[in-house]
Amino acid sequence: MKKTILLSSIIVFLFSNCRKDDDLDPVTRKESISGFVQKGPFINGTSIMINELDHHLSQTGKTYNTQIADNQGSFELRNVELVSEYISLRADGFYFNEILGKQSTAQITLFALSDVSDKSTVNVNILSHLEKPRIEYLVSQGSGFSEAKIQAQREVLDIFGFSLADVQSSELLDITRPGENNGILLAASLITHGFRTEGELTELLANISNDLKENGVLDNKKTGSQLINHASYLDPASIRNNLIKRYSEIGVEAEIPDFEKYLESFIENTGFEVTESLIDYPEHGLYGQNILDPAQTIYDPDAQYMTQFSLAANLAMGTSLKIKITALQGGIWYYSPSANWFVADFDFNTRSQYFTAVNPGVSCDLMMLFQNGRFLVEYFEMNSDKPTRTKIITVGPEDESGTIRFIGVTESGCNGEIFNSTKAEYDYADDYLETAVNYLITGDTLNVMVDINYLCNAQFVYGTEIVNDTLIITIRDSSLTQYNACYCIYIWNFLFTDFEKKEYPFIIQFYDSTSIDHPLAEGVIDLSG
Repeated sequence: MKKTILLSSIIVFLFSNCRKDDDLDPVTRKESISGFVQKGPFINGTSIMINELDHHLSQTGKTYNTQIADNQGSFELRNVELVSEYISLRADGFYFNEILGKQSTAQITLFALSDVSDKSTVNVNILSHLEKPRIEYLVSQGSGFSEAKIQAQREVLDIFGFSLADVQSSELLDITRPGENNGILLAASLITHGFRTEGELTELLANISNDLKENGVLDNKKTGSQLINHASYLDPASIRNNLIKRYSEIGVEAEIPDFEKYLESFIENTGFEVTESLIDYPEHGLYGQNILDPAQTIYDPDAQYMTQFSLAANLAMGTSLKIKITALQGGIWYYSPSANWFVADFDFNTRSQYFTAVNPGVSCDLMMLFQNGRFLVEYFEMNSDKPTRTKIITVGPEDESGTIRFIGVTESGCNGEIFNSTKAEYDYADDYLETAVNYLITGDTLNVMVDINYLCNAQFVYGTEIVNDTLIITIRDSSLTQYNACYCIYIWNFLFTDFEKKEYPFIIQFYDSTSIDHPLAEGVIDLSG
């Protein structure tokens, strides 16, 4: 009798241990599990996998699969039955890049862990992805899931210097809804992505997650620097506009949260150091020394007249650059057709010109010829309306001309006048480029007056340089339009101060619209008497 009872018990024991989890009565039933996958919003066709997890966060073998069926990143699984309240979500797909304002060119993978015993919404995002390995490690060390989740999320936010008294779980956050928590999510998402490719983003996320896993601290300073290197170039206004436009196009009423203050806080307060620039200014370009090299301010000190240089920059995808060059003293510049630069018209009033990079992700270079002089170079990076950096450069030798200084120029005569004559038979050959040079002193100002007989309706750029007490005045016809068939007198008054009572040699140099050099006049201004 005892043997029969014992045998029956063994059979029952073996039978019960051979039952699969699928045979067990589910402890969690969900009419649906839904949510959003967001970097920017993931797009139609993204695959979603939900894995059931046990209390050790190991997979039980039960899996559900679905796809995102719209472009706002939403998914839904109906009639879900689980023997555990814990799940892992995995999303693989393309997404809208809110920094560049276009779809990604490759897929990325994001994860989330959640306890769905009291929720049916589970969102997948950068924060849920970064905290996953840390949660798994803490649970393996004996922490409960809820405790591990709170700790891991706090440690992830500490990387960015973000904290709130009441922080929502990462899988409940949504970048299309207002609120401080959602602003934090979007800011963290932007900082981690930056201007990286999808492959570079995947590598960075893995490096951060693995670094955090065991002690909850981002120890690798190089990884931290990668965050600030890109964050400082982000354009919040452009990002907000990109998101508003995208959600409007797909018919979603989105209220983008206030992420700007968290982005600004990270940039201003992070302990990570900037180690690289996304806009690179090489020492040399295709045509010589680079005028934009931040470390260089003295160019070709042995040059006696005009030297060739490069205007070169290498831009990462999504970046922008505008350069303003202003003549402060001495000569002017000329340039050849550009590579990836848009060149604005020369401003005669300010003696300045703008050069704007056309396409990001492409090298920019331009051959420039500079006369000797001093020039202000201003950099406007990432659509900034104020210079992000400036420098003053000197082209040619140090000024060895004593104290005399160029202080400005005034125009008269035909300058600014419009002529309508079309008298083609007018014989002006004998008068072409007839030049007169005079000077007078008024108080402490020396006025060198240059009169030139030239084609009507021309426009000019001009400059001066002083080399070993020689006053070199250069005038260049910058006109791009057809002239009238008439001539008139153009007058310039080049003004100098701090002159001495001695002789000053002068050279008047003129370049016509075809860049042909015409040495017009040279002589001596005698102030010794």
